[in-house]
Amino acid sequence: MWYPVDNPADIQIVSIPKDDLGCSIPVTAQKCIYEVTLHSVFQSGENIKLPGIQVVIPGPPDAPEIWLRKIQDDSFTVEWGEPRMYGISITSYQLYINDRKAGGPLSATHHKAFIPSLPDKAYKVTLVAESCSPTYGSSPHSKPLYIETHGHQKLSRLMTTRPFGLLTSSENAKLVVTNFTDTVISLEWTVATSITPELECYRLQWWDEGQQGPREVKLASTATSYLMEQCSPGTTYYIKLLMIRVPNTVIGQSQQVTVETSAAPDTPIISLRACNFKYIAIQWEKPREYGAAPIVGYKLFINGAFEATLGPQQLGYSYTSGTWCRDYAFQVQAITSVERLWSQPSDPLVITWPGVVPPTLYHIATGNADSIRVKWDDPFVTGGVRVAHFKALCVEEIADNIDPHVYCVGPLHPDTREAEFLNLENPTFPHHVYLEVQVHGSQETLTSQPIRIDSAIPAAPKISVTVVGLEERRRIERVVCDLINRRDRLVRRLYVTSVKEAQKRAPEQDAEISRILADVETMLVDGLQSLQQYTGNLIVHIRWICPQPSKHIVVTGYKIFVDSKQYGSLLSASMTNIKLKLDLESASHCISMVSLVERPQAGESPESKVVELLTEPFRPFTFFCLHSGHKSRARWPDKGCCEYFETLLSESRSPPLSPGLLPKCTPLPLCHALDVDTGELSAMLLSDDTRQKATLVTFYTLWCNASRRTLGFLSRLAERYSNRFAFVACAYEKKLREAHRESLVQDLRSSGVLLDSRAIAHYMDVPAADGSHARPVDVFDVVGVPYFVIIHPNGFVGWHGRYSAFDYTAFEAFVLHSMSEVLIESCPVSGCELCNATDVVDSSHLYVPHRRRSWATTISQSKRRQLLLPSQSRSTSRLLNLVGDLRGQHQGQQSSSSSMRSSPSHSKSSFGSPTASRVSQGSPLFKKRASKEPSSGRSGAGERPPSQPSSFPSIATVTKIRRKAKIRTS
Repeated sequence: MWYPVDNPADIQIVSIPKDDLGCSIPVTAQKCIYEVTLHSVFQSGENIKLPGIQVVIPGPPDAPEIWLRKIQDDSFTVEWGEPRMYGISITSYQLYINDRKAGGPLSATHHKAFIPSLPDKAYKVTLVAESCSPTYGSSPHSKPLYIETHGHQKLSRLMTTRPFGLLTSSENAKLVVTNFTDTVISLEWTVATSITPELECYRLQWWDEGQQGPREVKLASTATSYLMEQCSPGTTYYIKLLMIRVPNTVIGQSQQVTVETSAAPDTPIISLRACNFKYIAIQWEKPREYGAAPIVGYKLFINGAFEATLGPQQLGYSYTSGTWCRDYAFQVQAITSVERLWSQPSDPLVITWPGVVPPTLYHIATGNADSIRVKWDDPFVTGGVRVAHFKALCVEEIADNIDPHVYCVGPLHPDTREAEFLNLENPTFPHHVYLEVQVHGSQETLTSQPIRIDSAIPAAPKISVTVVGLEERRRIERVVCDLINRRDRLVRRLYVTSVKEAQKRAPEQDAEISRILADVETMLVDGLQSLQQYTGNLIVHIRWICPQPSKHIVVTGYKIFVDSKQYGSLLSASMTNIKLKLDLESASHCISMVSLVERPQAGESPESKVVELLTEPFRPFTFFCLHSGHKSRARWPDKGCCEYFETLLSESRSPPLSPGLLPKCTPLPLCHALDVDTGELSAMLLSDDTRQKATLVTFYTLWCNASRRTLGFLSRLAERYSNRFAFVACAYEKKLREAHRESLVQDLRSSGVLLDSRAIAHYMDVPAADGSHARPVDVFDVVGVPYFVIIHPNGFVGWHGRYSAFDYTAFEAFVLHSMSEVLIESCPVSGCELCNATDVVDSSHLYVPHRRRSWATTISQSKRRQLLLPSQSRSTSRLLNLVGDLRGQHQGQQSSSSSMRSSPSHSKSSFGSPTASRVSQGSPLFKKRASKEPSSGRSGAGERPPSQPSSFPSIATVTKIRRKAKIRTS
């Protein structure tokens, strides 16, 4: 449907088939505007009107309207307005005076002209607007403007008989423009020689349309050129040269010269020519040029970025790389050969590419467990585009090598905003849903961003597990280990010392050592009591969060699994943390969780990450177990389990003996054990490796917790220092037999102990059926495990005893320090604590950190005395008396060597007894006293045979032997 705007009654209607995408409208007249609208007619009778457009039928501009602004004696000024245009722009205006052209064309921006006139004259002024199209031509002449001027005698006298503006050109003067720019005009002239004698001066006159009157400059008669400066760019100047003689008489003039200075072209004005799904076409008219600055091309900018350079004759451009519904701002700049005279970029022409932006999909709740429901907003439409239909698709997310199920809903009406996929084959699988949009007039299908809809199975909880009291337990253990080692050093000073040292020490020193020992044991009891509250149970604090992939999944509860079994009942959905108390029956516990939802089809969530927790840190503290009270199948808190607190109570009744570094070189006794590797009975310490290196012998019981921990440290140490030291491990059990060798190998392998490498030599302490050889535990007087003996490469025992190592670092430092003592070398451990060890006790520096109040602070003083102090006091008093007696007996005496009675079946040497009643076992300190005791004191049924007396060399001999050993080692 279309009609002229000037005549709305003249309506034309034409029917267009639905498959056609355009039509032609006949034009009956020029210079008019048509209103065109399109109506979509459906079979149902519905009639939808689309946005209309206005079509301008091109034609020449209308005649401009001109009027007189000002009149003077010698000039008048006229003005005019811009006429109505019909798709064709105006490039310039042309004045006509008395039906003749007056000067050159004026720019399209000029709307005023200054015209010189003669007195008593009548002028007819008209104006024509010139278009840029030669096809449609210029506008008609404006209505004529008639102007009549009046004369003045003074002006007539000044101009004599040849008034200004109407003088004919003199053939005696020729004015030439040699060069001009945007601000400068260069002039030259020549004058006939016939009038040169009469010439007094020259007057150069010029004016332009914007001046009220002419300007002039007086020049000498000898001048032949002049440079007009500070000219206005893009302005037309009218120039004349007058020749003057005395008295101020014009005797001639040059022909009038018209010059237009250079300037940047006018800013192009761009317009839309076409816009559809495939391209945007723009056009512009050639802007006006000024002077000597013609247009040599155009620069095109899109969204502020340079796009292309076009030729001077190209007045349009089609852009084909656009995206639907995106805005594009087009600008055109006219360029000349001089860069500073380029035009300004045109005003941006913003055009939106027609199309549709697919809407965003949203997942909404549905009442069926095997369905998915989505919705979307209204699509964003530009350029009058209309949606034809929607189509929703749903694709399963499965493995790449399996064809997924695809579900389709549609085509849907353009007004539809929801879709639901029913009867899904695998509702528990994740699905991807997206929407296709089809529009009228385009075969392209638009697809929305797909959304991932997770299954109804809830997400697994994200758990974090904190072990309660772990740091506190480790801090207390570190202090307790230090107290134990300090206690052993103090006991060693009281019970194991050389004769000289015992003689030199005053009774007050013994009393001071006993006092310090009592303080250390008191604090040790406090530390062990504090460890009780972190023993026997593993308390864990579980925290979790459970974000779900969809807001439609509602968690109803949680399950906790400990070692793959549900722990307790179902937890509420509002809970976010819980504390569990676990036993220590197994070496570790595995904790995980699942979440539940109210939809029965979904079931439980996948299992969360499994957190494995070791129970070893909370087992009873132990580092040494006595054979007399240790039971293989005992479990905490039963008596006989691996707990040092129980061992300490036994030690308080009869203090243990851990001699450490021996003051004299004790010869290596002969002992036999079963080689675990070969299964043969052989001498345990007579291998080539043990004869060339210092050897660390470790006695252990495999089912003892302290021994198993020490074996782990020993394996790491042997793997690192096997090139410097030899390592021997001897397994001991009261009923251990040769038939147990294979089971021992399996247990060692399961414990991660080195077997295949030769870093550690493994032996079994098995008794001989006929008593033909000595057992290592009897020879070295091993009363508990783990127990260490260090053998010098020269074949004597240098160190034996026990040590409480908090961790592997402490164990490594202990071994290296002890080896350096035996080999009489400097300690290789940097910052060694054993080298700087002191027996001074300051309770402020031995603070035992507690999370809660220590059990020791809640025990009454009397009960504490019942636990330890009374027997310790009696033991200390008895030992002090014993040391005093020995000091008196050994004054002035030196150690004498005696022949060692030995036999092949009982080759044995004693290294100190753990109790005062066993001093007859050969301790150097108590050797004299042992000789006075009856030899039958240890004989009896079921007891070990008495040891043979050992020969101990003198101090001088010891010094010589150690010096030799040091020289050989170095």
